[in-house]
Amino acid sequence: YEWGNPLHNKTILTSMLSYSPYNNIHPKPLPSILITGGLNDPRVPYWEPAKCAAKLRAHKTNPGLEKDVTGQGDTPLLLRINGKGHFAGVEDRVEWYAFVLWELGLGG
Repeated sequence: YEWGNPLHNKTILTSMLSYSPYNNIHPKPLPSILITGGLNDPRVPYWEPAKCAAKLRAHKTNPGLEKDVTGQGDTPLLLRINGKGHFAGVEDRVEWYAFVLWELGLGG
């Protein structure tokens, strides 16, 4: 265990949970988010980004693509799992850039 064994040391467990992105998801408004993963990624199994996206969606308090009564909205939470593994191809980068351009209001 690189940081110690969280099963045998409560201090280590508490420390690890404090910086765990998944365990620190709480109900709140969220910005637009694009979560990506690879079906064959040996470092991060595809279900981890899917699990994170599901928890974020369950805790997101602001609307998705629809506008709310204040005129706010347009904050999608997107999940993209490709079949290429960790090393994304050009088409994946195009999707990332399109997402950023759309967020900046520069998309079509």
